[in-house]
Order: sequence, then structure tokens, then C-alpha cells
Amino acid sequence: MAIPVSDRFLCWGGYHGGFILCDMAEEACPKLQYVPLPGLPYDPSYYTNDDLLPLKDSQNMGAAGAKAVRFVAIEPRCCCGSYGRSLCPRSRHAFTVTTWNLNLTMDEPMTWVKDSVMDCEELWALPGYEGIPRVHLQCPIVSLDKPDVVCFKAVSKADQKAWMIQVDMRRKVLLKAVCTTDIWKSHYSYDLRQAKLQW
Repeated sequence: MAIPVSDRFLCWGGYHGGFILCDMAEEACPKLQYVPLPGLPYDPSYYTNDDLLPLKDSQNMGAAGAKAVRFVAIEPRCCCGSYGRSLCPRSRHAFTVTTWNLNLTMDEPMTWVKDSVMDCEELWALPGYEGIPRVHLQCPIVSLDKPDVVCFKAVSKADQKAWMIQVDMRRKVLLKAVCTTDIWKSHYSYDLRQAKLQW
């Protein structure tokens, strides 16, 4: 995917360890640089059991101002505190959501700064979350207008419903939630809603 950041930077990435940063300040000779992603506390592709497949659509990145990007990762955890998928009934759908910021430059080293961390228990306890399934979130999308706001999808296969929620990660507030009863169409609806950001 490609992410434009103001009218100067362009980021290309597939989230397999990093992305390519392109500085378009000199159009005749754009500069390219490889930027590694922040180190996650676990390997998202690792699993030991067919019941514990890797999380899908658990990472994403978006512009966070004129010269910065924000990376969002949904990380499964166990009730014992360790990271990774777990067969423990209390931890089967437990997770944390972490955001990092990176100021873009070609002149000096760039460092990811951890911005916010929200545990699933905090999210599930927020006013307005009642009735939304307590499952791993999917498809994080950083708001174009408000980088502190991240949108997610929560899918419940049990009752064939998908929820699209909007969370202010800095203030830890659930802003909006929309439900659809057709989980097979939810992916398209989610992309369309997020592209327009008109809920």
C-alpha cells in the first residue's frame, strides 16, 4: 500500500518488517530510504496449533500530520502477561492495541516513539461498548483528520454481526460504533466508511 504524507513524503509498505520512504522534495531526484517498523514483543506469524492461527489484518499505518506517520498494532496476549496467542479460556480473545509515531526526515536518524497502549479490558469497559463482541479487533485505520482516532472492526461469527468502532486512543474514549448484520459484506462497508469518514 502507499501512504501520502502531506505533499512531500510517500510511504510504501506491506508491513513485513518495514516500509520504503520516498522524499519528493527534489522531484528531479527523489530520495528513498528503508525504515524498519517498531519491534513487536512477539512474532505475529507464529502459531503452534490450528486453533491459534495468526491474527489477520492486525497492523496498519497512516499519516499523522505533515511530517509524521502512526503505526498501529493489535497484539494478542495471555492473562499471565505474556504476548502471543493462548488457548487459555480467559485469554483466547485478549489483546492490547499499541500506537507508535515516527517523525519523517532524510537528514537524521528516525526513531519510533510509543504513543499509546490500550488493553482489551480497558476497551471493553468503556461506555458504549455494551453489546459489541469481545473478540480480537481487526483492520486498524488511522483517521486522516485526527491521528489520535483509530477505527477498528470487531466480528462475531456466532451471531453473524460485524461492528465498526472508532476509538480515541489518547483519551481512551469510544467515539462511535456501527453494526451490520452481514459479516460477509462488512469488509467492503468498513473500507467505504473509513475512506469517507462519514459515519
